[in-house]
Amino acid sequence: MDECQVTVICATYNRAYGLPRMLDALVRQNYDESKWKLIVVDNNSSDNTQEILKSYEDKLPLQILFEPKQGKSHAVNQAFEHLEGWLVVMIDDDIEPYDDWLERMVFAAEENTQYDIFCGQIEPSWETPPPEWVLEWTHHGILYALNGEFQEGEISPHCVWGGNSAFRRKAIPDGQYCRGDLGPRNSVKFPMGNDVSFALKVSETGSKSYHVKAARVRHYISARDLTESWILQRARRYGMGKPYLQPEWFENKSLFMGMPVTTLIKFMVLKMLHPFIYILPKSKKRFNLLWKVYMIEGILIGMAKINKGKGLISRFQPVSDFLD
Repeated sequence: MDECQVTVICATYNRAYGLPRMLDALVRQNYDESKWKLIVVDNNSSDNTQEILKSYEDKLPLQILFEPKQGKSHAVNQAFEHLEGWLVVMIDDDIEPYDDWLERMVFAAEENTQYDIFCGQIEPSWETPPPEWVLEWTHHGILYALNGEFQEGEISPHCVWGGNSAFRRKAIPDGQYCRGDLGPRNSVKFPMGNDVSFALKVSETGSKSYHVKAARVRHYISARDLTESWILQRARRYGMGKPYLQPEWFENKSLFMGMPVTTLIKFMVLKMLHPFIYILPKSKKRFNLLWKVYMIEGILIGMAKINKGKGLISRFQPVSDFLD
């Protein structure tokens, strides 16, 4: 590994059924294998993830790590202790990169020296054809981290998503990834935003972000993720992350027991209307109202976690179910 220039990192949890798709795509990369290494962190999986990973040790420049503490942030922080080279590239375990993905990402970082943060294009790989309402009514970036509409060039760090991103190693402050209370765990009860949080952390040092359209990957989207129930859970998790990622939105607002008064009022009104909204015929307006109910509920959950406002928020179900 004396010539290693790039470290690719992936954290995985109980995805042995899909890992070969990602690993096979990495085997096909046309970037010189002597110049990069892959770190995959098994985040306490209970399936045969370890066996799958070991079967690729002779096919990839692979280092396998195990992180018993549940949470993607903990897994990636461990990987950060084993970095080599000048560029750190992030990929998710449900991603399938194109054969020239890594080469394109490295080339973009070499050419655009005034930028330290990079994200590539994320395209959908649908398990089953999505319903028309999913295609027409939903925000594909929030739901599936799809960013095909982004143009080549400078972008906000809020638009850098971990399924396809890269960072100059020298720009990473304190050599750490992200706070442990954000991002995936073995539960649906987590605030979204660990990848964006990391990009924001790097950007606070003065680093700028750049979108690389040529560094393309496919994001595998299961049939389960096309259901209304899954999508509304996503709205809640998205809302939960907002107080962490955009605290300025909640500054200088009137608070009651740590909760924004206007947000509380909106939540109570929408929660009372929720049963009636739910039985309406399916339409974009109905979906937008339901999305707002779950997102605002998520915001209050996030605020409760931050401000310890359980005395008030625990009166509302199912908000209290999400409090630790």
